[in-house]
Amino acid sequence: MENQTELYKATEAQHLIVSIRAMNPCKARTEAVLQLQKQAENWITENAHLGIYIKGNVPSSKNSKEIGMYKKYVPDPDNPMNTKGILKEFHTLQDSATTKEYRLVSRPQWIDNKRKFKSLSEGLKMPLNVEFTFIRDSMRRFDYHNAVQVCADVMVECGYITDDETCYLKPVFGEVFYSKSLAGVVMKVLK
Repeated sequence: MENQTELYKATEAQHLIVSIRAMNPCKARTEAVLQLQKQAENWITENAHLGIYIKGNVPSSKNSKEIGMYKKYVPDPDNPMNTKGILKEFHTLQDSATTKEYRLVSRPQWIDNKRKFKSLSEGLKMPLNVEFTFIRDSMRRFDYHNAVQVCADVMVECGYITDDETCYLKPVFGEVFYSKSLAGVVMKVLK
């Protein structure tokens, strides 16, 4: 029943935006954005203390990949006397500059909140049910699971969890809010 209520809130906000835009597109967008920002502020005021708030718009892991290249010495099959080997180029997918910047800038917040996460999850069985509520800086579309993937990767890097596989973490998707000034993610460990 609770999930239906959350779904209703999200679709209600989308319908509100569509109906306001029909009246006056420019004014309507401003009014809708202001109303959504107010919703985000209210939600954070009421709920952020229940979890961990990490400020900063979370990028999408999948949409933020770039093709990278690295060089590596490999054994030379034609000349076994060449102990150094030959230099070869390899292509790989790597995080975009946006994702790298997010990880770098938000890392101190993740580290500061590690103790709080450990106390919230103390005594709970694995996998941990963690709700991710995103506050986006714009209304462009995004995929929940790609944004959660970035958070899960940083959680592993900072020692929140051993690994982000299913036996350690079970993500639960919360609501999505919009606010340029409050963009970030709120994580709640569910009991």
